[in-house]
Parts: sequence; structure tokens; C-alpha cells
Amino acid sequence: MDLTADSLLSRAAHELSPRADEVIHDVEQCLRREIPELWDEPDIAQMTRENVAEHVVALLFGIEHSIEPRRIDQPAADAERARRLAQRGKPVTAMLRAFPLAHARVLDRLLEELPRLTSDAESINAAARKLIALSIAYMARTSETGVLAFQEERDRQLQWRLSVVNEASVRVGTTLDIARTAQELVDLATEHFADAVTVDLLDMPSGDEPPAKGTLVVRRIAQQSVMDGYPETTSLEAIYGELPVSPQQVHRYPDGSPPARALATGRPSRHHLGPSASMLLVPLCARGTTLGVVQFFRHHRPDAYGDEDLLLAQEVAARAAVAIDNARRYTHARATALTLQRSLLPRRHPRSPPWRSPAATCLLPPSSAWAATGTTSSRCPVPGSHSWWATWSATASTPPPPWAGCGPPCAPSPTSTCRPTNSSPTWTTSSSACPPKSLPKPLPKRTPNPQGTSGPPACTPYTIPSPAAAPSPARATCCPS
Repeated sequence: MDLTADSLLSRAAHELSPRADEVIHDVEQCLRREIPELWDEPDIAQMTRENVAEHVVALLFGIEHSIEPRRIDQPAADAERARRLAQRGKPVTAMLRAFPLAHARVLDRLLEELPRLTSDAESINAAARKLIALSIAYMARTSETGVLAFQEERDRQLQWRLSVVNEASVRVGTTLDIARTAQELVDLATEHFADAVTVDLLDMPSGDEPPAKGTLVVRRIAQQSVMDGYPETTSLEAIYGELPVSPQQVHRYPDGSPPARALATGRPSRHHLGPSASMLLVPLCARGTTLGVVQFFRHHRPDAYGDEDLLLAQEVAARAAVAIDNARRYTHARATALTLQRSLLPRRHPRSPPWRSPAATCLLPPSSAWAATGTTSSRCPVPGSHSWWATWSATASTPPPPWAGCGPPCAPSPTSTCRPTNSSPTWTTSSSACPPKSLPKPLPKRTPNPQGTSGPPACTPYTIPSPAAAPSPARATCCPS
């Protein structure tokens, strides 16, 4: 019986459909040999198996029922699987290589069925040409759909990654404090791509506790987890196997552990901790020096960490490492400067001169005398046989100098020249042997305090009328009596 190319292909697909599992297994073995990156992760491998099975069944169904390639229904999850490949950092070339390899295996099995159905070489050749054209059209359509979905997701991931890196440049390193910078790093990571983060910096052990051989001593600077506040999951060690470490606590990584290798080699790594947990280890390196290590954990999110996540963690950690190194250098320089300043301080306090005593600096002009226009003088006793005279002049609109009545810290010494900031008079003091010539008569004896209370003697004011012209800055001299 003469068979057309379409009918021959339909019979071949009908004969092969019951053995679709064999075809699917054959395609999987081919892809495992040729594209191992699709099978190195359990979830990606499972997704690849499902994709192969659905495409094989859809292709055999379309050939059996003589459906045009553009009308064959593609798997509903085909575009979503392409997006997941982009999210996990798989190259688009892996997907493009998988399509022709899988279709080639299906074509081989269909071509093997044709000689069993007819011995007419011309019919077999026509059916083979028809099968090849149909397979190429179907493969082009599925490849186009997958590549478009992959590229859209890849662009979205790149934009998101760039936004996180830009945010890290703004939020991490706002101060020159090491602990604050580390906390800013863990806050940013837990918001965007991690469920828990720890930051450990290399620490010098104390003198009475030398480090064990083959161990690295680090200090836990910061840590944060999305589990904080939940009683059933309050510690990292329950899920990740980590020992409980408090902030600012010193601990050690044993030799050969993943964090120890990251500190020794300076290379980041990615680890699977279980079916739903993964970890990224990124060393903090700045200016050729390894400062510590950051651990990023994920367990609440559906996808484990991929290569793209590792690149993002490296970029964020690199910026944080530079900020931490700047803070470390600033702390060291500041401590050195403070130590130098303390070393330059005098060992003993010098003895105070006589004129720094409370009695010598008691310059208290009365308000009534100061309110009038004129010159006021006061005499204050000094321990010993000397007294000091102070004379100043001002107009009624000039307020008292700021040192009037302020006590020892504000009164000038006998050899100083003071220029009050809120008053116009300028006055000086000296220790000349004669009293001021501007005084009209000798000063009377000191009077007791108006209140009659005991205490240091009050200064006796004298007021001398000044000429009507605007007074010029007066010079006041003090001399011992």
C-alpha cells in the first residue's frame, strides 16, 4: 500500500508513543554527557527532566496528528523554566545547545521506525525530509520563546543587581565606625538577597590565650537574621549547624573549614547546606589585605544561591571591605594621635602664681557706678603685702565687660591685655610702683559686706566723672600699694 509522507510519519509517531519513556531517557543521557551544567544542581536537573519529557510528548503528539509546527502546543512552563535558568546564572548557550541535541535524538528514533513500516525507499526519503523540516520549525519556535524569556529575566536581574549595588554604595560606610559599617552591610543583605548574615573580622588573640595551631581567631562584629523575634527559630545553629556566637565575641574557625579556606585563599565559594538551605562565603578584601569573611545564608526563599548571587555578594562585600578598612585605618590613626598627645602632657601641674588667687581676681564693678558715665576703679587684696588696682571707663550705654564678676577663670593676669568682645573699653593691667594718677584722693579702708556675712572682702568702687566728649578707650593700671 502506498503511503504519503504525512501518513508514514503519523504511523511512526503512533508506534513510538508507547515507548516515549525510552526516548525521554535517551535524551536525558545525551544531555547529561554534553551539557553537564544543567545537571549539577538538583532543582535545575529536575526542571530539565520535566522540560525534556513535556517536549518529547508534545512533538510526538503533533506528528501523530499531523499538526503544523506553529500550532503544536508548547509546554505551559517552558518560558518559566527559561526564566529560572536566567535567575540561577546559567548561560543561554546551554539552553540553545540543549534544543538541537534533544531533537536529534527524537529524530533518530523516528527514522528508525520508518523502514519497519514500509520498504519503499522513495516514501521513506519523502517522510524523512518532511520530518526534518517539521522538527526544525518546532525547534526554532521553542528556541525563540525560551531565548526571549531568558533575556527578559536576565535584563531584569541585571537592573535589580545594579540597583542593589548602588544602594550599597549609599548605605554602607556612612561613618568611620567598624561595627556600624558591618551592621549596615548585614541590614542591606537581609533586605534583598539573604535570610541571615554574619560578619567576622580577623582578631588578635589575648596574651593569656594563644591561638591554637591551625586555627584562625576572628571576632563576630555583626549578625542578623530574618528569624529574629520568632521563638521557634532564634538561633542560626538550629538550621546551619553554626555554633552560637554573640556580637563582639571572639571565636575560632578550625583548619580546613569553608570559612577558614575563604580567609586563607581570599576566594568566595557557594555551598549547599541541605535541600532548602544554601550559603555564600565571601572574604572581605581591601587593598590587598584580607580583613575577614561574610557568610550569607538562605533558607526561606525557594531558590538556592546561584552564580549570579555570588557575584552580587562579592560586589557588595567589596564596597563594605573598603569602608571597613577606612574605618580601621582611621581608628588606628586616632588612637596613635591620642597616645602622642597624652605623652606630651606635663607630668606635674605647675604652681599657680599669686595673681591667680581668688582675692586677686575679684573685680566686681557696682551696677550704680557702672550705669553712670565715668571711670570706675577697684582695689583687691592679694595674699602678702600688695594690693592690685583696676580701673576702667565706659559710657552709660556700654555694658560691663564679660569678665566682671566672673571669678578667677575670667579675670586677667597683671601682665595681660584683654579686649572684651561685647564692650568697647580696652584696658590693661601692670604692676607699676605708683597708683593711678587719675584717682583724686586715696582710697578709704574697705567696708564690710552689705549683707553682713562673712566671706572675701568686697572691692571698693570709685567713680570719676568723664568729659562730655565721647570717651576714648582707657588704660587701667594696677600697682601694689
